[in-house]
Amino acid sequence: MSRRIDCTELRTEICKLESPHRSEHSISVAKTNVMLARRYREGIDETVLTATGLLHDLCREWSDERLYAFCEKHHVELEREEQACPWLLHSPVAAGLLREEGYPEEMCVAIRWHTLGSVSMGRLGLIVFISDYLEPHRTHITEDERRQLLLPDTLEGVCLAVLTLQDAYFREKGRCNAAVTDTLERFLKEGGRL
Repeated sequence: MSRRIDCTELRTEICKLESPHRSEHSISVAKTNVMLARRYREGIDETVLTATGLLHDLCREWSDERLYAFCEKHHVELEREEQACPWLLHSPVAAGLLREEGYPEEMCVAIRWHTLGSVSMGRLGLIVFISDYLEPHRTHITEDERRQLLLPDTLEGVCLAVLTLQDAYFREKGRCNAAVTDTLERFLKEGGRL
């Protein structure tokens, strides 16, 4: 049974649970989710889009210890990169927590993969992955880059453009993508559709 979703209530709760900076980001991701779905004619319920944006970073400000404890207690399956990098745990932990609270599975899967991306994240996950990267409060990209990212005709094209920028950033920092992210990138380059 799915939980009833009230986005006004959720927004109030998020503003209480998260720091002002984090809640501003979550609200902006929610709005960007709706904008992307409209722009690319996705037909996803706007309540679901908004709620997923509001909740995507629900556990982002938890301590490493709390995140690891949740994963251990609830037997959360993790990618190798998540095991090695505690800040990535907020995605699978939030998904697990929301699943326990009765949120729709589509939302839980989208939130699960919003940091690394995955071929199994679905249309909602694709939107959240993109929104998290390019929402207007993000300062790691310029307004011109943001406009350029939105030029492709499909969300898959936008996602591939995001992944290309992310790849360049990681190379500059001497880091590598997660295996699941590389799989997603190959899938999209081969014309795959989520």
